[in-house]
Amino acid sequence: CYTITSSSAILLSLLLHLAFSCLVPLLQGLTAARAWKLRNTATSLFHSLAAGVWSTSLYSSSISADLVSLTSPSCAALLAFSVGYFIHDTWDSASAQYRGVRPVTLESVVLLAHHAIVITCFSTALISDQFVCLGGLSLLVEVNSVFLHGRTLVLLLGWPRDSIVFRTTALINILTYCIFRLVLLSWMCLWMARRRQQVLGQENR
Repeated sequence: CYTITSSSAILLSLLLHLAFSCLVPLLQGLTAARAWKLRNTATSLFHSLAAGVWSTSLYSSSISADLVSLTSPSCAALLAFSVGYFIHDTWDSASAQYRGVRPVTLESVVLLAHHAIVITCFSTALISDQFVCLGGLSLLVEVNSVFLHGRTLVLLLGWPRDSIVFRTTALINILTYCIFRLVLLSWMCLWMARRRQQVLGQENR
């Protein structure tokens, strides 16, 4: 079931990428690198929208009470869906670097490493049926990613930095970054530190 969900996400991401490939040529004067960045960012924005809405709809007091051993079918499907997206994005980014469309930089290497770690962690959670809800909770960061990718798209589409569209998107990006990344991830680290015996005990089973 999870393999089907992940495979569906890969296929959906690929179809979106192809659809955006048809739309991008309508914009004049784009370099190959800029056109790829537009397609990639638009596909990433779709995942962020889907995962952000999906993750916020999951959590209740009953689920958040046990983030280690409790498994929600919807939460597991979200992780599988995200694994599929990250596999596609890893392939897309790596192939762009191989073709010379995207330069190999420290940022691009870190991004690929991030994707590899996320794929490994989510896949391990799904296979072991442990930490599934914790993984789903971590995907609340995608709420911020919506505005992060939106900010990038605004710039790629030529909106000036002093425009109301860019300023509004940038402001919401900062606010959601503080809430859904700094606060959320800090809370998760504190949660794991306070329950380290439970977490380590679960890992050793």
